[in-house]
Amino acid sequence: MVAELFEVTVEPDETVTKVIARGEIDLISTPELETALRTALDDARPPMTVLVDLAGVSFLSSSGMSALIQAHQSGQEQGVAVSIVVEERAVQRALTAAGLDQLLDIVSRDAHNPAQ
Repeated sequence: MVAELFEVTVEPDETVTKVIARGEIDLISTPELETALRTALDDARPPMTVLVDLAGVSFLSSSGMSALIQAHQSGQEQGVAVSIVVEERAVQRALTAAGLDQLLDIVSRDAHNPAQ
């Protein structure tokens, strides 16, 4: 069995820094996600937004959820909004089952990409 490849990129902009993740976020890949989230938050200043794009994520473990919670809390402390794009049903269900849909700002991709 071959594990699904995980990749994450950080794309800074003037108002929105995107953290784009693809693949499975599990115990092995979470540290890479955490590093990307820290990088994005370190570079962000109010009133910027860090947009965590999980549209290409097929699995989200509890360790990945913890990374999202930490990013949310860090963003609140800094005055930087952290929004999360979710399209995969399994990822949405995991966030809902954990009650994180009530804590995290989950948005549609179009909310930050009106031209696309």
